[in-house]
Parts: sequence; structure tokens; C-alpha cells
Amino acid sequence: LSRAWMITFLEYSQEAASMVGIVAPISAGLGALATAPLIRSCGPYTTYGGSLLLFAMSLASLGACGPWAAAADVLVWVGVVLFGMGVGIIRTAGSYMVSVRVDENIQGRLFACEHIIELVGGAIGLELINKQFFDAHSHGWASGKCFFVGLGIIAIAILWFSFIWFFTLSKPPV
Repeated sequence: LSRAWMITFLEYSQEAASMVGIVAPISAGLGALATAPLIRSCGPYTTYGGSLLLFAMSLASLGACGPWAAAADVLVWVGVVLFGMGVGIIRTAGSYMVSVRVDENIQGRLFACEHIIELVGGAIGLELINKQFFDAHSHGWASGKCFFVGLGIIAIAILWFSFIWFFTLSKPPV
């Protein structure tokens, strides 16, 4: 979605917009590399929650490109880097949190199920957001509508994770 958005709203060339395919995976790799030290210093749940905040900041940055067109070139790449780092951290921290909760004999099945749900949910979500909220003719705040919808979804995820954290996970195990 961001490539089409970059071409449509920021008037990037196909080549420039395709740089997302290089920058985002490198950022995801850096995020994954940072996860182990973050888990050691902050704990897995705080690290996971921090990655949700990175997603929120990335979507806000991308959505803000419409109303703040003068800063769009900076905002879009900040958004891409933050999103990539968030992906690297959330996948690594999420896998860590899940793996310590189940017997090692069923971890493969658990991760396979997790990835299937992630792929199906992501495909459905992207299709809905593309069809419903991407309008190539919009301007200003409306041009970032698809990112703001994603930001709303991430805000719900942050609230849900915070609820789980404060009411169940923050209590030390007995």
C-alpha cells in the first residue's frame, strides 16, 4: 500500500517507491537484532509493547504526509524505518513470549498456526483497507486515511495488550 501511496500522493517514481522493498527489510533486520538486548534490559512484554508503539508512530508518520506535504519526504522514510523496526521486534519478541509458554514438542505447530493466522489476517486487512480507505483523489488529511485506520487498529491492540499486561502479566509468577 505505501508504494502505491508514495507514487500517487508523493509523486515518487516507481524506482524511488520501490526502495521501500530495501529499506523496510533492513530496518526489520535491525529491529530483530535489537530485540535480544531489549528483552534482557526491559523484558519481553515491554519490548513487545514498544514494538506496537513503533507501529503506531510509523502509521502516524505516514498519515501525516498528506497535511504536512513540505515534510513528506522525511515523514515517509521515518514511517518506513519505524514500521520495519517494529516488524523485526514484534516477530522476535512475540515468538519468544509464545515459545516459553508451550511444550517444545508442539512449538512447530503453534508457530505454523500463528503464521497462518498472521498471513490470512494481514491479507484480509490489507484488502479491506485498500478497498475502503485508499482514495487516489483525496488530499490533506484524507490522503492518509488508510494509515489512520491502521493507527486506530494498532491503538486498540495497544489498549488490549496494556489491559493484559496490567491485569495479568505484570503479576510475578508464583
